[in-house]
Amino acid sequence: MKQLAHICLYTQQPEAMLDFYRKKLDLPLQFSMQNDSGEEFGWYVALGNVTFIEIFDAPKAAKQWGGSVPDLSVTGRVRHFCIQVEDLGAEQQRLAKRGVEVARIKTGMDGSRQGWIEDPDGNAIELMQYVETSLQLRGH
Repeated sequence: MKQLAHICLYTQQPEAMLDFYRKKLDLPLQFSMQNDSGEEFGWYVALGNVTFIEIFDAPKAAKQWGGSVPDLSVTGRVRHFCIQVEDLGAEQQRLAKRGVEVARIKTGMDGSRQGWIEDPDGNAIELMQYVETSLQLRGH
C-alpha cells in the first residue's frame, strides 16, 4: 500500500460542491470527466501530491453506469475525512473570509490540533495540524 488515492462523493448539487471545494477551500481542479452524452458528471479536485476528492453528479453517474440514484440523505459508514493543514489558525482566518466556519478547534487525543467544517452536502471534514506532540509524527 502506498497512500490514499481519492475519496468519492456523490451529490445532487454538484455546482455547490465544486464551489465549496474549489473556491472556498481553494483546491484546484485536476480534471473532469464526461459521460457518453458529453455532459460533465465527474470532477477530480486535487488535494496534494496525487490525492484527490472525486465528486460525481449522482443522477448523471446513474445515467452513465446504470442503476438508480442512491438515497444521499442517509449517513453512510464514513464519519468524516481529514485534510492536513500547515497552520490551523491561519486556515481558520482564511476560511472565515470565504464564509466557512471552522468549529471545535482543540487538541485531540493524538496530540494534533484539529477543527471541523462541513461541505454543502453535510460531509464532515476534519482539518488537522500536526505539531511536535502529534502521535502521527511520533508514533507510540
